[in-house]
Amino acid sequence: MVFGVLALSACSTQKAQWTNIQYHNISCHYNVWWNGNESLKEGLEKLSKEAADDYTQVLPVYQLGTQEQSMRVKPQMDKAIEKGLKGIKKHSIYQKGREYVPYVKNCYMLTAYGSFYEQDYAATDNTCRLIISQYSGTPEADEAKILLARSFTQQKQYFDAEVALEELVRANENGELNKANAERLYLAMVECLLPQEKYKKGVEFIRQALEATSDRTMRARLYFIMAQIYHKLDKKATATKYYNKVLKSRPPYVMEFNARIGLASCSDMSYSDVEALAKSLDRMLRDKKNEEFKDQIYYAKGDMYLGVKDAQKACDNYKLSVAAARNNPKQKAKSALKMAEVLYDVYENYDAAQSYYDTAMRVIKPDYPHYDEIRERYNLLTSLVEYTRAVNRCDSLIAISQMDSASLQTFLENKVAEVEQREAEERERKLLEELEQNKRAQTNTLQGDWYFYNSSTVEKGSETFRKRWGMRLLEDYWALSNHSSVGVGTPFGSDEEAADTLQVAGGDSTQAKVAVRPDDPNDPHSFAYYLKDVPTTDSAKEAMQVVIADGLLNAGYIYYDGIKNTTRALGCYLRITNDYPENNNIAHAFFQLYRIYSAQGNTPSANYYRDMVLMGFPDSDYANLIRDDQYYLEIVKREHQAQDDYAAMYSSYRRRRYGDALQQARRAIATYSEEPLVGKFRYWAGLSQIRLSQLDSAEATFQFIVAAYPDTSRLVALANEQLDYLRNRHSSESTVDEAISTEEEALAQAGKRPTTRPNRRQTSTSTGETELPEESNLFRYRETMQHYVIVVVNDKKIVATQLQYKIADFNELNYANSGYRSSPIMFTDTSQMITIHRFMNAEEAMRYYKHLLLDVGPLKQYDPRDYVVFAISTQNYATFYNRKNVEAYAAFFRKYYLNEQ
Repeated sequence: MVFGVLALSACSTQKAQWTNIQYHNISCHYNVWWNGNESLKEGLEKLSKEAADDYTQVLPVYQLGTQEQSMRVKPQMDKAIEKGLKGIKKHSIYQKGREYVPYVKNCYMLTAYGSFYEQDYAATDNTCRLIISQYSGTPEADEAKILLARSFTQQKQYFDAEVALEELVRANENGELNKANAERLYLAMVECLLPQEKYKKGVEFIRQALEATSDRTMRARLYFIMAQIYHKLDKKATATKYYNKVLKSRPPYVMEFNARIGLASCSDMSYSDVEALAKSLDRMLRDKKNEEFKDQIYYAKGDMYLGVKDAQKACDNYKLSVAAARNNPKQKAKSALKMAEVLYDVYENYDAAQSYYDTAMRVIKPDYPHYDEIRERYNLLTSLVEYTRAVNRCDSLIAISQMDSASLQTFLENKVAEVEQREAEERERKLLEELEQNKRAQTNTLQGDWYFYNSSTVEKGSETFRKRWGMRLLEDYWALSNHSSVGVGTPFGSDEEAADTLQVAGGDSTQAKVAVRPDDPNDPHSFAYYLKDVPTTDSAKEAMQVVIADGLLNAGYIYYDGIKNTTRALGCYLRITNDYPENNNIAHAFFQLYRIYSAQGNTPSANYYRDMVLMGFPDSDYANLIRDDQYYLEIVKREHQAQDDYAAMYSSYRRRRYGDALQQARRAIATYSEEPLVGKFRYWAGLSQIRLSQLDSAEATFQFIVAAYPDTSRLVALANEQLDYLRNRHSSESTVDEAISTEEEALAQAGKRPTTRPNRRQTSTSTGETELPEESNLFRYRETMQHYVIVVVNDKKIVATQLQYKIADFNELNYANSGYRSSPIMFTDTSQMITIHRFMNAEEAMRYYKHLLLDVGPLKQYDPRDYVVFAISTQNYATFYNRKNVEAYAAFFRKYYLNEQ
């Protein structure tokens, strides 16, 4: 009886007696915290397997994975949080500002770490701040400060993270931190510095972390990061030293493999045995267990040859790396970018460089290191090759038009032969691939089985034979389609007879091919394919020469002001002055040559082209720029004024103030002389006149546009459409809307050159509402409002109540602490809607939405065509249910929640 009373009294958390404290501390440790900590460790182990390291970038200190990967360990982390909260609630004895049960502080940290690895940083921050304020001066408070700084780092609040960690560094220097927290501090500081590329400071803390940690796996990881940093800083000898330290640390195979790759990439003429390294990499290529790593091995060989100044072999291997990285987009991007850099910097092959930048841009995302710089160069090269390819194409077509008949015949035969050779090589490549697949299939058969006993391999072999040879009878000389040509001198007759089987009877082989070849301009095997765009009249040649001159002018501008390649720029401008002296842009070319020669200090040449501008075009802007170097300010002012006038006129039209728009357009027509700017003002004046019922005046305006502008002008096409309306008196809404859709183009050409290519899928209005179907605009995006997640299912294919139970189990497993509930409701005659509620805001709803669609979610067994999933605000929910227009909300959801344009 006495022991029972003592036990009951020990269970109390109201008194800080020794027995109470010991009972609750032991219970908290073994009944609660231990289980939660085991769940945390299980989740971290699972996360380390899910979150594979990206060795194409400097490794992070810890493997935290993406948000989607963190969702896969949510059950383990939720259990850790649940146990932590249970330990706090049941066992805390907190009196007079002091916690008497030591393991309660561990439960708080367990809860904070669970939230952190779930990437719920708001919850992490709140828990850490509570620990810091409630347990100030304890090791747990210091650990919470470190974790709070790590949370700042993950939220990209680097300044706050670094300031907090610096304060702890000073505390550690004063001996205020224990050994475990000192190690955590150094690693957290490295974790904060690496994304900012503060490598010098990062190296200092990596060295301190190496001294503080005894974890062999972490030491190998830190050595690898050090090697990557020095490699990135082009200190290859030091990088080599740390790659060797990684190998001595007995790391996991993937890290060991990448360390060996890194060693090869750090090769240098002064200290590397390139031949031995090449043999080592070739052995790695032949090793079957490295099959999936071939892209990285080729990349390392490229780096190795680049390190010893053999750019050609480097490019050969980078090209192989890009081709081998079909299933590794990160390596594909890295290899393509390196190839592009070599082509750009070493060979100045901007056309090929643009192609590899294009390959990389299809893979990388805005969070890729130096994304803005890569995108800027890609856009620059894309603009350049647009002009250079146009110039080369027109040059080639004009050259073909000037060939004599014999040369033209030879040229066309060679082009067709090239196509046929490429096709033959491609067939051969596919055949070799199929043979290799068959060989692997044969190898995989049971030991002792004969090839022809395996029906699978026999079928593959038969299919390969049919593709290569077609249907053949089992008979002598089966390889010949024409058996009559077989003689007795050789197994297949004479060489001449064998060759005859490949020709049409009678006459020369080439002539026979030409005779039977159809004149299809869309078939690359036809001569007509190569002749369809060749100019045949003087006017067609002159049009191409205009394209060439314009392309040279624009290419020269990009070479000089964008790429800084003065030699190429001079070549463009000099060709314009030599070959196209009558071109309308000749004054611009003279002025650019004056600029370049002046910058080079070539005074005689600069003076020559200066005089060509001043004497030949004395009233031009270029002449004024030479006379007054501040004259460009007047040009800029005029351009800005034109843009402002156009925007004001357009705004008036959109606000249905057609009289004001008409007056503004007329003032602009009287003020400006530049085309097509004036033409655009005329067009909007005509539209305003239609709206004001001044139909005769509108017709006269559009007739003037048709008469005054070339037939190829977009303005003429639009004006003709309006004239059709005026003559037939039917609604002009469609043509007016099309005119409005060209407003962005009009603004871009209203006196300024856009620095980037406009996105044609964006709308002209500032709100962007015209991007969506009309009914989609009934919905309103309110990201801070409470949200639901809804699943609309095809009632004939999915039983809604069964799915509801699966969602409930999913919530119980992953969101036991969140209280989410699901309920089904009839939506239409053929569909039901399951509503999961309720989420505090759009961000929380979208986090759940993404988790629901993962392969660990309850929808994985269903066909995606039988259901749709949305996050939806409580305001939009009623509208959606009443209107029942799934397509309209889907468009709204894609734009505002998935950020798709």
